[in-house]
Amino acid sequence: MSPTVLRIVSLGLMPLLVATGCALRLPPQSADIHIPEATEPAPEQEEPAVHLEICVNESTRARTPYKLCDSHEKGHTYYYVPMTAKIPAVGEKARSGTWKTPDYVAGRATAKGGEASKAVFTDERDRVEICVRERTRVRVPDERCEDDDRGVEWYYLLLSRRVPAMGDRSTDGSFHVPELSETYRARTRGGEASKVAIRQEDTTDQNDSGTTYRYDTDDGTRSTTRQRHTTRIGKKSR
Repeated sequence: MSPTVLRIVSLGLMPLLVATGCALRLPPQSADIHIPEATEPAPEQEEPAVHLEICVNESTRARTPYKLCDSHEKGHTYYYVPMTAKIPAVGEKARSGTWKTPDYVAGRATAKGGEASKAVFTDERDRVEICVRERTRVRVPDERCEDDDRGVEWYYLLLSRRVPAMGDRSTDGSFHVPELSETYRARTRGGEASKVAIRQEDTTDQNDSGTTYRYDTDDGTRSTTRQRHTTRIGKKSR
């Protein structure tokens, strides 16, 4: 059968197919399908770098004993070395680190330095805190530090040290206190720290006799304070 004849037959059959419902139905035009673009996974948040705290000479970055920084000696400051770096021994120069206090400090380092994981140590020894004049370390009432008076700071003494009486100068202490240390207040009369330590919540007064103490203020004048009696004494129980 020729193409022309087939065309005529097809055209003739079209009305019949439509009438009987057998007409060819084209599929509906599909709607546009949105395919989201591939997104890169969010980068994992980096954990803060861990550092060790050392004391250095500000000019040379040579490591010095902690006591010089803890006592606020001029020309010395804390320096923070990452755990991935070699820790310098006392006397050696710190090759890498930061002056800025990092988010996480694991502790301090032994004097000989070396590999950080082996040099690190933490100090958990308990201490007594007293308020002193920063320049002279003469003990003044705790209220001055509590009130953030100018020229005074908390000073920390190990329980094996001797606590000065009010108005006396303190030695063998530190303006630095480790985070893991527990601290106590001390009676105003002073004495062996382990014997004069009292709970911080028991410091409505730290004086046994109610004596009036006199001390020099920052402007050179003299002031007085009278301490009331403590209600309870004794070292904090664990």
